[in-house]
Amino acid sequence: MDVRFSKIRYSESDQNVELEWDETKGNDAVHSSLKSPSMPEPELVATLRAFKPEMLGVLELPRPYGENLEVHQVSISYRNDRRGIVISARKKLGDTNSPFNVHTPYLPEPDEGFANKGMSSQMVDLLNNLEKLAELYLDGQRAQQELALGSSAPSNVKHQLV
Repeated sequence: MDVRFSKIRYSESDQNVELEWDETKGNDAVHSSLKSPSMPEPELVATLRAFKPEMLGVLELPRPYGENLEVHQVSISYRNDRRGIVISARKKLGDTNSPFNVHTPYLPEPDEGFANKGMSSQMVDLLNNLEKLAELYLDGQRAQQELALGSSAPSNVKHQLV
């Protein structure tokens, strides 16, 4: 599948995975999106969350600021076939009804002639892994949940939902 993701999102608060992507079919590009309550594999969530230290560094925020900060989205765009990202996170604040939302500036993939700060090599690796995991999610690889059967089944028998 030749897929270019434009959004990969998972938030603990709404328990939904949201993906947006363009897929090339011949000379046509088809834009698609998916919003699903199906839990992703834990590795997808962990990879999304692993952007937090990188985000704190880009925004020049101290590590303690990362407490209660949840990276929930990576937006991806392309300029001259080079990817660039914006990382979005939310932070719970004391007595407020809604979180504080924070975003990085646009961070392009590095190239030899690019002098300004863009994605670090760590971010490029995280993005590559996140896109692979999002493709697996599209292919149906989701977290497995276990449900106990009704009283007619022995208590040690469980079924997995796919």
